[in-house]
Amino acid sequence: MAPYAGDYGTIKATVINKLRLDATDDATDVGNAINSAYQQVVQETGCLQQTGVAAMAAGVSSYDLPTQVAWIRNVWITYTDGTFTDPLQQVTLEQIAEQRRTNAVATQVTRPLYALAGQNQIEVWPPAAAEQSMTFVYVYLPEALTGDGDVPAIMEPYGSKLLEYGALVELARFKKDPLLPDYEAAYGQWMSRFQLWLNRREGSSARTFRIGTTGSHLRVADRSADVA
Repeated sequence: MAPYAGDYGTIKATVINKLRLDATDDATDVGNAINSAYQQVVQETGCLQQTGVAAMAAGVSSYDLPTQVAWIRNVWITYTDGTFTDPLQQVTLEQIAEQRRTNAVATQVTRPLYALAGQNQIEVWPPAAAEQSMTFVYVYLPEALTGDGDVPAIMEPYGSKLLEYGALVELARFKKDPLLPDYEAAYGQWMSRFQLWLNRREGSSARTFRIGTTGSHLRVADRSADVA
């Protein structure tokens, strides 16, 4: 028997029924609230990750990031001989500018530097040499759910419940529904359970969700909080 997978249509119907909404007139607002909750959960937990590789042009130190990148967990550079650097060290834009201003020697280094500019740009130092590449491990923003059969990428039972209660909170606040505190409490409980499960799945015995410590396998940069 296949595992249960809650789909967009089921989540939408549940939200409509609990808030006593019109299945036709309110369908768009409910869908938007569900997708907003979907993006929020991913942004807050970093639960959806993938790896991408980008070519680096010689002498170029500024690159645009794909719009689906929410925040970077890890990034390193691979040289032409197949060797690669340690994870790049995140610094401020001012530190990158100072390296450029002093015309520091751009030789091969063990740990190059990078900084994030706004939401969609990354600056690196030293500048790339020909045929280098940059590898990212990053949290990505999922595509919106549109068809009733679409299934969230967040594993169950958390995916359905987080999207359901996240949407209920947003819509109940707008409607001034008296059950808003209950929906907020339920959303918080499901979020806590999901964060604990993520920690256990990663192999941690800790009962708290790590989001800001250093280390090559932990969160390195939060682009959602770095807005120009």
